[in-house]
Amino acid sequence: MIHLGRIEGHTHPALDLSTALPPLPTLSDKDDTVIDVFITYCLPMCSVLTPARVRDLYFRFRTAPSTLGLDQTALVHMFLASGYARYHYFGLRGRAAHGVPEASRQDVAWYRHAVATLTHWGSASFTSLRK
Repeated sequence: MIHLGRIEGHTHPALDLSTALPPLPTLSDKDDTVIDVFITYCLPMCSVLTPARVRDLYFRFRTAPSTLGLDQTALVHMFLASGYARYHYFGLRGRAAHGVPEASRQDVAWYRHAVATLTHWGSASFTSLRK
């Protein structure tokens, strides 16, 4: 079982859920690239989402975020967190990991906001994954 509240010793300090929530990153054009990275490298490990579903949720998040439920918003935050983690460590098409300056860890902020959003909502919804 995965417990989101457990912090391992080697993780980024801002992942500690008892610390202040970092500010939500401002959306930029780079996020479009990061979504592509997520779809290319992370999505193949997920059997319940399609590239079209990811792009639709992300487009709605960028253009009309009020049309998303809290569970869907958290899902987009996780797309961005996973995409940024992959992008920061491997680059756009790289296969060799490299170090990431702590100040540029946008994946951490997106992850924390995904957890916070789900905490507000109460539980995850499978329906957000099925549409």
